[in-house]
Amino acid sequence: MKSILLGAAYYPEHDPETEWESDARLMEELGLNVVRVGEFCWNRMQQSDGSLTLDWLERLVELYYRHGIRTILCTPSATPPVWAVERFPDMLPVLPDGRKGLFGGRRHYSVFHKGYRELSVEMARSIAKRFGHNPAVAGWHIDNEIGSYGVVDCSETAVKAFRKHVELEFATVEALNRAWGLIFWNQEIDYFDQLPAPTHMMCTRNPQYLHAYNRFCLRGMADFALAQAEAIRPLTDRSQWIVASCEGATQHVMFDRLRERGDNLLDYVELNNYPELLPQDGQAAMRLDNVRATDRPRPFLVLEQQVGSGYTTTGGIDPAVRRYWAWEALARGSRSVCWFHWRRFRTGCEWRLTSVVERDRKPRMVYRSLQTLIREIRRVEPVLLDARVIPDVQVYLDLDSVLAWDRSSEPLFWMEIQLPDAVHQRFPLWEKTVRRTVYNPLTAFGLTLDFVKPHETWDPAKPLIIPDMDLCMPERVGKLRAFLEAGGTVICFPGVGERDHHAAHHDHPSPGLLGPLFGISLDDYYPLPAGQGAIYDPALGKMTAESWPEVDTSATVLLEGQNLEVDIRHGEILNPENADVIGRYAGGSCDGRPAITRCRVGKGIAYYLGAVPASPEACTILYRILLTGLVRDPAPCRQVTVQTTGGRFRFLLNDRPQSVRLSTPVKDMISGDTINELPAYGVVLTAL
Repeated sequence: MKSILLGAAYYPEHDPETEWESDARLMEELGLNVVRVGEFCWNRMQQSDGSLTLDWLERLVELYYRHGIRTILCTPSATPPVWAVERFPDMLPVLPDGRKGLFGGRRHYSVFHKGYRELSVEMARSIAKRFGHNPAVAGWHIDNEIGSYGVVDCSETAVKAFRKHVELEFATVEALNRAWGLIFWNQEIDYFDQLPAPTHMMCTRNPQYLHAYNRFCLRGMADFALAQAEAIRPLTDRSQWIVASCEGATQHVMFDRLRERGDNLLDYVELNNYPELLPQDGQAAMRLDNVRATDRPRPFLVLEQQVGSGYTTTGGIDPAVRRYWAWEALARGSRSVCWFHWRRFRTGCEWRLTSVVERDRKPRMVYRSLQTLIREIRRVEPVLLDARVIPDVQVYLDLDSVLAWDRSSEPLFWMEIQLPDAVHQRFPLWEKTVRRTVYNPLTAFGLTLDFVKPHETWDPAKPLIIPDMDLCMPERVGKLRAFLEAGGTVICFPGVGERDHHAAHHDHPSPGLLGPLFGISLDDYYPLPAGQGAIYDPALGKMTAESWPEVDTSATVLLEGQNLEVDIRHGEILNPENADVIGRYAGGSCDGRPAITRCRVGKGIAYYLGAVPASPEACTILYRILLTGLVRDPAPCRQVTVQTTGGRFRFLLNDRPQSVRLSTPVKDMISGDTINELPAYGVVLTAL
């Protein structure tokens, strides 16, 4: 990529062709170099009889190219035309609560429907034949937000495909019954077609079955997108890149499948970035870092970026916030910012969303603020294009384990895990716990974090924090041992090593398979006081009280003379076998019992926590003691360190609504000024 892609999502099919020139001229003056087109206009590309109507699209592409703007062409499969639904009435997805994805919205198709998949692939192939060698086309954008309205599809089409998939995996029902433990509640089956859909049931579903169904649905979504990429790639110049627009978990699965196949079919990871939907402290930043981990070192592209507020009918927002959102995406690894959207819709449910220009096309605050921002980005573009994020700390991320997340971190947990969609129920609980106990505490010290996946090479020079390794097989233990023996430092949270690939439990409780490596075993669990557990009754399917009770699930651990508050919703009392006890529970019924251990493995050190820190103050104490030398004084703002061929640089990112004073003045490469105080939502890029 020779330049950062800066553009807008554009919907020319909504307006007369005579108005396109005006838009192109305004975009050129703004400084855009790409425009994204076509994801919701299948009816404008093909008629019900199969005839193609792409001439208008070619005229549009050529018009924008004359203005120095290349086009990102989308495949239109996110919104099937009504004639496709009439042709394939069984293509509609069904949610776990029984609702059907009817025509009239979007994403109303099952990725497992053979007829619709073939129709989508043929549509993608037809567009690629027309535009695959057109220099005005920058790249290809497959579908739009696959997985956004739910992962679990309970349609007959999906369930039949799942049964075939399971039969191929297990061969016999005896093997399936054994792997999933279906003897529980007499759920064993006699033949594969007896497997039900994961719709609402009388009571709690089998978690091993749900885990398998979620993995299957994610794989189906990934394969749906990849089928279109396979149709496009042979028909295009290699200079035209390809991305697939999928929600985060599907992106992870999709690139994992490509890696297993040894295939380089997709060129970038894609993200639709709406920071306003991620309002909690560190939530938007952590999501960007998670995306960067999808297929490192492959960069990602933000091809849909929020441009204004969605909580007002005007969409107005402080330009400093808009600027911050864009800079944060670039700082954390994106090679593009494509704002949604160019011109406010006249009709439809998204008319309230802010646009770059209004219906009258008069440049106003949004347009002018983006014009200034684009000039800033171009000023430091060589650094942005070459930047590689350099982490201080690694955080373990295994999607399979997250989908099986089964450790209580808050009362709501017991309600959420009854629901079948693990991506939309369990993943957010994992994110919340990691954000509270790892991400925010460490980034508060100005540290840069990388999420690392099981298949990656872990750097022994950087500490590895394991918030969850519940699904654990012998090869995972071996890799962790090699990391430690090479001099690595590991901080492992409780509730790990307990389950196998199918999310069924091993014979030994946490730390399970990891116990010998950490030199410990479980002595017992920390008991909660009476009346302080969950108040969700899975048999009734509802809370047993109108509101959550005020409960205290904390305990105290004495760690090197300091009191550390921990959460004992999952609290373990440890039995040291080949490890030193460095932290003990203080007070209560478990006074003096081991809570935190340290074990030397080769050149490395393995720390194990029997309970998770319960407050930001506790996290600060923990990391200052265990990561001595790395964790020092709090930083005034979040920081991201990047390496280029020309040197090392650092972004200072103030995500607060008030200014912060820097400890020492820095020279800002963006503005050219020397900065002593970073304003609210301010950003600085400085050379190190």
